[in-house]
Amino acid sequence: MRLYKRGEIWWCDYGKQGGRRSLETTEKGEATRRARNQASRIWDAANAGIQHIQWATAMMAYLDESQALKSLETAKLRLRWLHQRLDGMWLRDITTGKIEELIAECSKGRAPATVNRVMAALSAVLHLARRREWIDSVPYIRKLAESSSRIRWITPEEAARLLDELPGHLNTMAAFTLATGLRASNVQYLQWSNVSLERRTAWIDAADFKSGRAHTVPLNDPAMTILRGQIGLHHAWVFPYDGHPVEKVSTHAWHRALKRADIQDFRWHDLRHTWASWHVMNGTPLEVLMKLGGWNSLDMVMRYAHLAPGFVARYAQNSHTAIRANYDAEENSSENNGIMGWLMGLEPTTTGITIQDSTN
Repeated sequence: MRLYKRGEIWWCDYGKQGGRRSLETTEKGEATRRARNQASRIWDAANAGIQHIQWATAMMAYLDESQALKSLETAKLRLRWLHQRLDGMWLRDITTGKIEELIAECSKGRAPATVNRVMAALSAVLHLARRREWIDSVPYIRKLAESSSRIRWITPEEAARLLDELPGHLNTMAAFTLATGLRASNVQYLQWSNVSLERRTAWIDAADFKSGRAHTVPLNDPAMTILRGQIGLHHAWVFPYDGHPVEKVSTHAWHRALKRADIQDFRWHDLRHTWASWHVMNGTPLEVLMKLGGWNSLDMVMRYAHLAPGFVARYAQNSHTAIRANYDAEENSSENNGIMGWLMGLEPTTTGITIQDSTN
């Protein structure tokens, strides 16, 4: 066992059994203590027969176990990002310090929610490794604070500018999202076997939809026009690119199109927010929007309620109408007149109601 420094941080070389590991401290005394503790764990692990496994092995094992995962394709995208940075690394070397480096890198240009989901994929692989006794514990993975209230949408004029700037394959996919409100992965991997032009319907299987339930999509005129334009491009995929599904939508081409269209702080998923916002502003009831968007509860749809200021106000007259009818029927009742005077906005002093002092 040999202690040495890299910059300000102490490291330890445990030899063939443990390799080289950061002790994640600048203090020599603390480094010595940690090195001894780690050496003891390495010795115990070696005697217990715990294997030394690389990241790639654990990742493939996780994918093998997750074939029924409804969001498998999305998980693969996150794991691909991690694999580019962890390939060739021993699981034992994926420490809290290394994870913090990954979080810092992933946070550049990405929302906290996106970073947390990438780290959740890492956590899933490490927990599988722990269950198989390839590591003795899962290091701490910090979760970033997320904003749950972000609703970003664009106007039809901005949407038109964006579509004009997008390359062909992204243009049709974005336009279809604005027409249907489907999530990115459901558009990317939509197949003709899940589309009926005759019935003007598409459907997403339960295994592929976020809610875990099958979702039926009624196709409006813009969606039908887009689909007819895709006929003949591929025998299976509705939106192919070079004969394959589009693996990534938030590409450099997407960001360059946003810049040319002069649209800031806008993500692909915000196309779904835009679709929902347009619906509410055009009078679609929230209960109907919940069905159209495939949400499980009205709580998710209530995020858009503020975009329809008349949606509550138009019902406010219901009780007034009932009270008014009762008032008209009993207009000769002085007691009723007094109450109605107050309800109709008259000063309390004109109602004939006497407020009694509680001390009397």
